Amino acid sequence: MKKRNIDFWPNLILIWVVLCVLLADRLTIDVSSGGRGIVPILILLTPLLAALVGFLSRGMALGFLKHLMFRMFWGPFLLLTFLLPLLGVLFTTYPTRTLFASMQAIVVLSFVSLGYWLGRTASNPEILWNRYLPIAIIVQFIYALGQHLSRTGSISSSFWNPFYEWDLSSQLAYGSEVVLGRSTGFYVSANTLGFWGVIAVCASLYLITSRLRYVSLVAALLTILISQSRGALVAVSVVLIAALIWQFVFVRRFRMQDLILSAFTIVIVTGAGWLLIQQGFAEQSVVDRFAGGLSVVTQGSTADQNLVGRFKFWSEALRLHSEYLLGTFGPPEYKLGTAIDNDWVRLLVQGGIIYVLTFILMLGAGISLLWREGEGRFIGALSGAIALAGLTQTPLGYTPILLYWFILGVVFSYGSYGRQCRELRTFRSRKGSLLFVRLPRVRVVR
Repeated sequence: MKKRNIDFWPNLILIWVVLCVLLADRLTIDVSSGGRGIVPILILLTPLLAALVGFLSRGMALGFLKHLMFRMFWGPFLLLTFLLPLLGVLFTTYPTRTLFASMQAIVVLSFVSLGYWLGRTASNPEILWNRYLPIAIIVQFIYALGQHLSRTGSISSSFWNPFYEWDLSSQLAYGSEVVLGRSTGFYVSANTLGFWGVIAVCASLYLITSRLRYVSLVAALLTILISQSRGALVAVSVVLIAALIWQFVFVRRFRMQDLILSAFTIVIVTGAGWLLIQQGFAEQSVVDRFAGGLSVVTQGSTADQNLVGRFKFWSEALRLHSEYLLGTFGPPEYKLGTAIDNDWVRLLVQGGIIYVLTFILMLGAGISLLWREGEGRFIGALSGAIALAGLTQTPLGYTPILLYWFILGVVFSYGSYGRQCRELRTFRSRKGSLLFVRLPRVRVVR
């Protein structure tokens, strides 16, 4: 009973984070700022929650700021994320409402702070991952599947009509563009759902250790398929291939039971995916969509009209960069009048080469955490996925990225884990498995 009381607040914090990641795009309030006028209420309240936790913990929740690695590799990127919109208002023609963009850095630090606090206070975070993350992954998949089945007429329209009205009103609140041909899940963009699937795959591989990891992995892979996000498919393919290579090169140990379960997972995903493809999609077959992406490799960029349009927008963004070599400071979308579906180009235009270098520094430090276990490998794999998905998408602006920042705080809560557990970590890396074998958590006594 005592342990249950100790873990009450960590459970509550993780539930809040999961709700933010899943429902923040749907639970919004209207504000008169002169812009889009939509603010996610859960995201707005998170800094207040982090401030309360920091006050009650007497500043312990801000302990991640003492870590040299965080200040060196993640700090510069977040500092520019905060300062650039402010400079855009002070020294260029950006309106005052641009200051809301600086809130992104404050929100990120709030999630890192909550993750750090959870890692320091929870008796065993692994139990929390096993308790809540599979539920989030499966519920997201079920809702996305329901959207798909309603469009294809496989379920009654009268049954799904309340959810359809909810989807429609949420998308209209963000703008006039409405996505009807692809599933969006609890988000308002199909690409956001696809990137959530990438995060869910990484969580299934490195955070979830119960038997539900295989169910979660199947649900995550099918979510990516339903979203029809080609960028997410490429990113998750690289993650899975890299995981298998790591398994053979560095671990070299498999359990027959896990191999059978992994093979069964592949069969389930392949079979369910084929049924979805046979059933057909509302506007375009998923095979045609993904085949259009593959044709770019064999026939060039002109083979896919969607990519041609993106290249046009990217060229316009680079032209804007030639006018502002140090960056536009404020969000470049304001000057272009359209979105830039490329995080690398967007960062270059907003903050110049310095902003891009801080982004590379952050991703490189994240990938280096692959040498750790659990949460560290989650951050490492997801950092590589962000770099790849960012070539045709803007994952840094997607709501699911908040889970990345939260888990990063958990990683830093372990302090000198790498130094104090070097011998034990070496033993576990030889005996354990990255992808298939369930490992017990080892915690440092503080």
